Amino acid sequence: LYAGEHLQDTPFFAIAGNHDHLGSVKSLIDYSDEGLGSGRWNMANNFYAKEFGMTDGRPLVRLIMLDTVLFKDDPEPQLNLLAKAMNAPGDPVWKVVAGHYAVRSLSKNRWVQKEKVVHQLLPGLVTQNVDLYISSDERFQSLVTLSDGLILLGSNGGGERLDRRVAPRYTAETYVEEQRGFSRVIATQDVLVLEIRNEMGRLTYQKVIRRDED
Repeated sequence: LYAGEHLQDTPFFAIAGNHDHLGSVKSLIDYSDEGLGSGRWNMANNFYAKEFGMTDGRPLVRLIMLDTVLFKDDPEPQLNLLAKAMNAPGDPVWKVVAGHYAVRSLSKNRWVQKEKVVHQLLPGLVTQNVDLYISSDERFQSLVTLSDGLILLGSNGGGERLDRRVAPRYTAETYVEEQRGFSRVIATQDVLVLEIRNEMGRLTYQKVIRRDED
Protein backbone atom coordinates (compact mmCIF):
# COMPACT_ATOMS: atom_id res chain seq x y z
CA LEU A 1 0.00 0.00 0.00
CA TYR A 2 1.16 3.58 -0.67
CA ALA A 3 3.80 2.27 -3.06
CA GLY A 4 3.55 5.16 -5.54
CA GLU A 5 6.87 6.68 -6.50
CA HIS A 6 5.95 10.13 -5.18
CA LEU A 7 5.19 8.70 -1.73
CA GLN A 8 8.49 6.90 -1.17
CA ASP A 9 10.01 9.74 0.85
CA THR A 10 6.77 10.71 2.58
CA PRO A 11 6.56 10.02 6.33
CA PHE A 12 3.17 9.01 7.75
CA PHE A 13 2.18 10.23 11.23
CA ALA A 14 -0.62 7.98 12.42
CA ILE A 15 -3.33 7.99 15.07
CA ALA A 16 -5.76 5.18 15.88
CA GLY A 17 -9.43 5.17 14.93
CA ASN A 18 -12.32 2.97 16.02
CA HIS A 19 -11.46 0.15 13.60
CA ASP A 20 -7.86 0.07 14.85
CA HIS A 21 -9.16 -0.42 18.39
CA LEU A 22 -10.93 -3.58 17.25
CA GLY A 23 -7.42 -5.02 16.86
CA SER A 24 -4.11 -4.14 18.50
CA VAL A 25 -3.15 -0.48 18.62
CA LYS A 26 0.04 -1.48 20.45
CA SER A 27 1.18 -3.38 17.36
CA LEU A 28 0.89 -0.15 15.35
CA ILE A 29 3.07 1.66 17.89
CA ASP A 30 5.57 -1.22 17.98
CA TYR A 31 5.79 -1.19 14.18
CA SER A 32 6.87 2.44 14.41
CA ASP A 33 9.24 1.96 17.37
CA GLU A 34 11.03 -0.90 15.66
CA GLY A 35 11.32 0.92 12.33
CA LEU A 36 9.73 -1.93 10.40
CA GLY A 37 8.73 -1.86 6.76
CA SER A 38 9.88 1.20 4.83
CA GLY A 39 10.40 3.21 8.01
CA ARG A 40 7.80 5.79 6.95
CA TRP A 41 5.27 4.78 9.64
CA ASN A 42 5.40 7.08 12.68
CA MET A 43 3.22 6.54 15.73
CA ALA A 44 5.01 7.46 18.94
CA ASN A 45 2.16 6.58 21.29
CA ASN A 46 -1.63 6.48 21.55
CA PHE A 47 -1.47 10.28 21.62
CA TYR A 48 1.55 12.53 21.13
CA ALA A 49 2.93 15.90 20.00
CA LYS A 50 5.11 16.68 16.98
CA GLU A 51 6.61 19.88 15.58
CA PHE A 52 7.31 20.65 11.93
CA GLY A 53 9.65 23.34 10.64
CA MET A 54 11.16 26.44 12.22
CA THR A 55 10.81 30.09 11.29
CA ASP A 56 12.48 33.00 13.12
CA GLY A 57 13.28 30.66 16.00
CA ARG A 58 9.67 29.47 16.36
CA PRO A 59 8.11 26.11 15.46
CA LEU A 60 6.15 26.53 12.23
CA VAL A 61 3.53 23.90 13.17
CA ARG A 62 2.88 22.23 16.51
CA LEU A 63 0.71 19.17 15.90
CA ILE A 64 -1.09 17.22 18.63
CA MET A 65 -2.33 13.75 17.68
CA LEU A 66 -5.21 12.57 19.88
CA ASP A 67 -6.85 9.17 20.23
CA THR A 68 -10.49 10.20 20.26
CA VAL A 69 -11.64 6.61 20.78
CA LEU A 70 -9.86 6.53 24.15
CA PHE A 71 -10.93 10.13 24.76
CA LYS A 72 -14.59 9.10 24.97
CA ASP A 73 -13.94 7.06 28.11
CA ASP A 74 -11.11 9.02 29.74
CA PRO A 75 -10.56 12.50 28.31
CA GLU A 76 -8.36 13.92 31.10
CA PRO A 77 -4.93 12.56 30.01
CA GLN A 78 -5.35 13.92 26.51
CA LEU A 79 -6.73 17.26 27.63
CA ASN A 80 -3.66 17.54 29.88
CA LEU A 81 -1.37 16.73 26.95
CA LEU A 82 -3.14 19.31 24.80
CA ALA A 83 -2.73 22.04 27.43
CA LYS A 84 0.88 21.14 28.23
CA ALA A 85 2.00 20.85 24.62
CA MET A 86 0.28 23.98 23.40
CA ASN A 87 1.76 26.03 26.26
CA ALA A 88 5.27 24.60 25.96
CA PRO A 89 8.07 27.05 25.10
CA GLY A 90 8.40 28.01 21.48
CA ASP A 91 5.16 29.83 20.58
CA PRO A 92 4.32 27.97 17.36
CA VAL A 93 3.05 29.92 14.37
CA TRP A 94 0.24 27.39 13.80
CA LYS A 95 -1.48 25.13 16.33
CA VAL A 96 -3.00 22.00 14.81
CA VAL A 97 -4.77 19.03 16.41
CA ALA A 98 -5.79 15.78 14.70
CA GLY A 99 -8.06 12.95 15.82
CA HIS A 100 -10.31 10.33 14.28
CA TYR A 101 -13.70 11.62 15.47
CA ALA A 102 -14.96 15.07 14.53
CA VAL A 103 -15.91 17.67 17.14
CA ARG A 104 -18.94 18.75 15.11
CA SER A 105 -21.03 16.18 13.27
CA LEU A 106 -22.24 17.02 9.79
CA SER A 107 -23.56 13.54 9.00
CA LYS A 108 -26.87 11.82 9.64
CA ASN A 109 -25.13 8.95 11.43
CA ARG A 110 -25.79 8.27 15.10
CA TRP A 111 -23.65 10.59 17.21
CA VAL A 112 -24.47 9.64 20.81
CA GLN A 113 -21.31 7.57 21.36
CA LYS A 114 -19.13 10.57 20.47
CA GLU A 115 -20.76 13.19 22.69
CA LYS A 116 -17.75 13.49 25.01
CA VAL A 117 -15.56 14.39 22.06
CA VAL A 118 -17.92 17.23 21.17
CA HIS A 119 -18.60 18.50 24.68
CA GLN A 120 -15.11 18.19 26.19
CA LEU A 121 -12.61 18.35 23.36
CA LEU A 122 -14.13 21.30 21.48
CA PRO A 123 -13.87 23.69 24.48
CA GLY A 124 -10.29 22.51 25.02
CA LEU A 125 -9.38 23.35 21.44
CA VAL A 126 -10.89 26.82 21.77
CA THR A 127 -9.19 27.46 25.13
CA GLN A 128 -5.78 26.59 23.68
CA ASN A 129 -6.35 28.82 20.62
CA VAL A 130 -6.00 25.93 18.19
CA ASP A 131 -6.12 27.05 14.56
CA LEU A 132 -7.11 23.78 12.88
CA TYR A 133 -8.66 20.46 13.92
CA ILE A 134 -8.42 17.58 11.41
CA SER A 135 -10.66 14.49 11.59
CA SER A 136 -11.40 11.51 9.35
CA ASP A 137 -14.41 9.58 10.70
CA GLU A 138 -17.20 11.00 8.56
CA ARG A 139 -17.22 9.57 5.04
CA PHE A 140 -17.22 12.78 3.05
CA GLN A 141 -15.10 15.90 2.94
CA SER A 142 -15.84 19.11 4.79
CA LEU A 143 -14.43 22.39 6.01
CA VAL A 144 -16.21 24.38 8.70
CA THR A 145 -15.14 27.70 10.23
CA LEU A 146 -16.61 28.24 13.69
CA SER A 147 -17.49 31.67 15.05
CA ASP A 148 -14.42 31.70 17.31
CA GLY A 149 -12.11 31.13 14.33
CA LEU A 150 -11.38 27.44 14.86
CA ILE A 151 -11.37 25.58 11.54
CA LEU A 152 -12.58 21.98 11.29
CA LEU A 153 -11.25 19.96 8.36
CA GLY A 154 -12.87 16.58 7.71
CA SER A 155 -11.08 14.34 5.23
CA ASN A 156 -11.84 10.67 4.55
CA GLY A 157 -10.31 9.01 1.54
CA GLY A 158 -11.84 5.56 1.82
CA GLY A 159 -14.84 3.56 2.94
CA GLU A 160 -17.31 1.44 1.01
CA ARG A 161 -20.02 4.07 1.19
CA LEU A 162 -20.38 7.80 1.63
CA ASP A 163 -22.25 9.26 4.60
CA ARG A 164 -25.25 11.50 4.03
CA ARG A 165 -24.61 15.08 5.08
CA VAL A 166 -26.92 17.41 6.96
CA ALA A 167 -25.15 20.66 6.17
CA PRO A 168 -25.72 22.59 2.94
CA ARG A 169 -23.20 21.96 0.19
CA TYR A 170 -21.70 25.43 0.55
CA THR A 171 -22.26 28.53 2.66
CA ALA A 172 -19.87 31.28 3.70
CA GLU A 173 -18.79 29.22 6.71
CA THR A 174 -19.35 25.59 5.68
CA TYR A 175 -18.23 23.46 2.75
CA VAL A 176 -19.42 19.84 2.52
CA GLU A 177 -18.99 17.51 -0.44
CA GLU A 178 -20.15 13.91 -0.63
CA GLN A 179 -16.97 12.62 -2.23
CA ARG A 180 -13.92 10.51 -1.46
CA GLY A 181 -10.53 12.13 -1.59
CA PHE A 182 -7.85 13.69 0.54
CA SER A 183 -6.78 17.04 1.94
CA ARG A 184 -3.58 19.02 1.69
CA VAL A 185 -2.37 21.55 4.27
CA ILE A 186 0.40 24.00 3.37
CA ALA A 187 1.90 26.05 6.20
CA THR A 188 4.16 29.09 5.98
CA GLN A 189 4.84 31.78 8.55
CA ASP A 190 2.22 33.96 6.88
CA VAL A 191 -0.54 31.63 5.64
CA LEU A 192 -2.19 28.27 6.18
CA VAL A 193 -3.59 26.89 2.92
CA LEU A 194 -6.26 24.18 3.19
CA GLU A 195 -7.07 22.20 0.06
CA ILE A 196 -9.78 19.59 -0.45
CA ARG A 197 -9.21 17.29 -3.41
CA ASN A 198 -11.33 14.48 -4.82
CA GLU A 199 -10.15 10.91 -5.38
CA MET A 200 -8.68 11.90 -8.76
CA GLY A 201 -6.63 14.66 -7.15
CA ARG A 202 -8.70 17.53 -8.54
CA LEU A 203 -8.96 20.57 -6.28
CA THR A 204 -12.61 21.06 -5.24
CA TYR A 205 -12.22 23.66 -2.48
CA GLN A 206 -9.53 25.88 -0.99
CA LYS A 207 -9.36 28.17 2.02
CA VAL A 208 -6.44 30.45 2.88
CA ILE A 209 -5.94 31.69 6.45
CA ARG A 210 -3.58 34.59 6.93
CA ARG A 211 -1.72 34.92 10.21
CA ASP A 212 -2.15 38.70 10.25
CA GLU A 213 -5.94 38.22 10.26
CA ASP A 214 -5.86 36.96 13.86
